[in-house]
Amino acid sequence: MPKQLHRSFQNAQVLKIGRNRCFALLKACRQDPENFTVAYKRRRATRTIDPAARENILLELGIEKRLIADRCNPLRTYNYTYIKNRLCKTRGQKVSVPTIIKLAKENDFYRPRLRRKAHDRQVLTNDISRVLKS
Repeated sequence: MPKQLHRSFQNAQVLKIGRNRCFALLKACRQDPENFTVAYKRRRATRTIDPAARENILLELGIEKRLIADRCNPLRTYNYTYIKNRLCKTRGQKVSVPTIIKLAKENDFYRPRLRRKAHDRQVLTNDISRVLKS
């Protein structure tokens, strides 16, 4: 038996699965050999966000939108990192900034970054002292 186990572990290294996964598969095979499969089953769906966190992100984005719309306020863009930090401190929810940006784009809370124009002024004098003063 030890030789077979050693060989199966070597085969597992060839298949690029870890030691824990190898022994978990071995245990599952021994418990129910008729219905054994090597397919990996996830416990929950990947790339999902908690519905409560989603609602809180949209709530914070709505607050930011009202601040941006107010002409008396100097804010012109969304501060997604601030929203992330606020969610973490006040509600204890950890969310990444790209997730917040993705939700902002889906729900019309996104303002694209403005690119500045290239310097395109012309110098209308040959006097170097006047160029340096302006």
